[in-house]
Formats: sequence, C-alpha cells, structure tokens
Amino acid sequence: MNILLVANGKVNNKILSNNFIYQKDIKKIIAVNGGSNKLIKLNIFPDIIIGDLDSKKIRKSLKNKDVLNNLHKKIISFPKDKDFSDLELGVNYINNMDDLIKCVYCFGVIGNRFDHTLANINSLFNLYIKESIENVIIYDLESVLFLIKDNNELNLEVDINTRASVLAFNIPFSKVFLNGFKYYGQYDIPFLSSLGISNYTKNNVIKVSSISGRLVFILYSFNYKLL
Repeated sequence: MNILLVANGKVNNKILSNNFIYQKDIKKIIAVNGGSNKLIKLNIFPDIIIGDLDSKKIRKSLKNKDVLNNLHKKIISFPKDKDFSDLELGVNYINNMDDLIKCVYCFGVIGNRFDHTLANINSLFNLYIKESIENVIIYDLESVLFLIKDNNELNLEVDINTRASVLAFNIPFSKVFLNGFKYYGQYDIPFLSSLGISNYTKNNVIKVSSISGRLVFILYSFNYKLL
C-alpha cells in the first residue's frame, strides 16, 4: 500500500488533490498536526491526525461537525512539550503499522524554517527502518525530492533536459553513481556539498545509485515515473 503523509509546511495545492491520491494509489492519509488544515482546505480528509494539536485552526476544524463527520475518526494527540517533533511522531506511527507499505508520499515537509526542514528530511529517512518501504518522496512547491537509502538505487522515467541535483546526506561523504545525466559516472560527494547540484537529464531513463551513504535526489519537475 502507499501512504500520504502531510505536515504543516509549504504545500503545492495544484499537485496535492484527490486526483493525486487516486493516481498514486494511496490507501491511507496521515496528517501531522497542522497538516490536517492543509488537507481539509482541499476537501481531503485524513484517516489519522497525529500531533499536539496546539494550533487554534486545528482545534476550530475539529469542532466543525461537517469536518468531524468526514474524518475517519482517529485522532492521536500528544503533549505540547515533548522530545519528538510532530513529524517524527508520524514517522514512528508508520513504522509501527502492520501493513506492508511500498511508498510514502510527503507534502508540507519543507517550510520557512531551515532547522525544521533539515530535521524533517532526516526524520523521513527513518521510514526506511520499515523494510517494505521502497521509496520516500517529498513534494515541494517546484520540485520532487527522492530519499535514497544507503546502498540502494532510484530509477526514473523523466523528460530530457530537466534540472536535477543530488545531495549527500552522509558524513563525511556519500558515494554515488549517476547514469542518464549530463554529468554522469561515479562521484564521492561530501556531506551537503554543492558538487552534485545543477545537473541535467540527458536520457528519458535515469539512474541514481547509492554505493554508500544516504542521498537526496531533487528533480525540478513533477513529470516522472518510478521504474
């Protein structure tokens, strides 16, 4: 099964829709705290809401009878003062699900605070603790981020001449192999180095392989197909 995970950061409302949920064969929708408001505004009702529910907008939404009637009734609340972010609570919930989950599509992960954004991306890598998960994909306003775990690869069908970047998310570096790009071959990319940014696709089929270390692959297009 595929899961939609929505947090309270920036959400591309043109991409996130009921049609997106249908196309990606999403079977469960999880809202992390303020992510519930993002969904409800789009007339998408989460199956589960997780977080400290500290926002007035959230509390107001949950008092709305029409909203409550459309929710699938599972709200998991936590204290405001805690050692985990709301997104981490969502990740932990997914990792403890009994279902075989193949792909997690994420929205609202990237926001105005750089510290939250980096911590969120790092937290989402922990989804790979669940062995059935093959892909963790983050949608930003203008790009799609693919989290690639250590010693794994990503194969995509894409448009030619699409801008793309790869960032090492491992200290001191990640070893990567690229195929189908302007700059291709094997590279040792230092942690968050600019070495892998501003590449371009030169084939319709591309491969990004982690020989060692975690990678964040960024595609500046929403037009892709997982292979």
